[in-house]
Amino acid sequence: MISNSSHHIVLPPPIPEETEQARLKTLKQYQNINTDLEVPFEDIAELAAEACDVPLALITFIGEKTQWFIAKYGSDQQEAPRQEAFCNHAIVSPYKTLVVNDLSLDERFSSHPQVAGGAKYRFYAGVPITNPEGYAIGTLCVKDFKPRELSKVQINMLKIFANQIITQLELSRKVFQLEKTHEQLESANKELSRFAYVVAHDIRSPLKNIDQLTVLLEEENRNKISEESIKMLGFIRKRSQDLNN
Repeated sequence: MISNSSHHIVLPPPIPEETEQARLKTLKQYQNINTDLEVPFEDIAELAAEACDVPLALITFIGEKTQWFIAKYGSDQQEAPRQEAFCNHAIVSPYKTLVVNDLSLDERFSSHPQVAGGAKYRFYAGVPITNPEGYAIGTLCVKDFKPRELSKVQINMLKIFANQIITQLELSRKVFQLEKTHEQLESANKELSRFAYVVAHDIRSPLKNIDQLTVLLEEENRNKISEESIKMLGFIRKRSQDLNN
């Protein structure tokens, strides 16, 4: 367990190390995307809060030590230590919604600094934002300062919102990857052009010498060599000119 003070204790969830490393690697792919989806995400957070009739809703990424809020409703907080995140427990089961009707009655959270003191949260519900490979990179969560229950319809709405979030993130990730591939192709084409220029320059010099030598041999030995040999010299010259072109 992790202690924040003599009175407040946070119980960390069981996270398999091999799965966690793969999850963190996947998360980086979404963190790196340059997306303009912040406004739609803020709208989704607001809709989630209204659907569940709660004052707070957050869309989060959960890193190795930090939880980032990529969209929020009812809060100005930008990030928080992962060890204190309720969502840290939600991502343990990528396809299951974590609903805690009264945080003060749950042994995992009853001594949490934001439950036993501070903000005094009482209700939490978090839907993992799970990518197609099955890694929960974050959550869509809602909170309240009083105990409450969500209906099946409200939980389903949260799941629909979470699916919309990962759909938009996946689209942005694919666009980012395509742009990166395009940049790599452009760079490769530039390198290929430079290589072709060098090769062409290196080839032209000996080809020019071959052409000049065949002309010289033909002129100096026209009466000394056979017609067949003259034809061969002409053939060599023609091929060198073709290759040069």
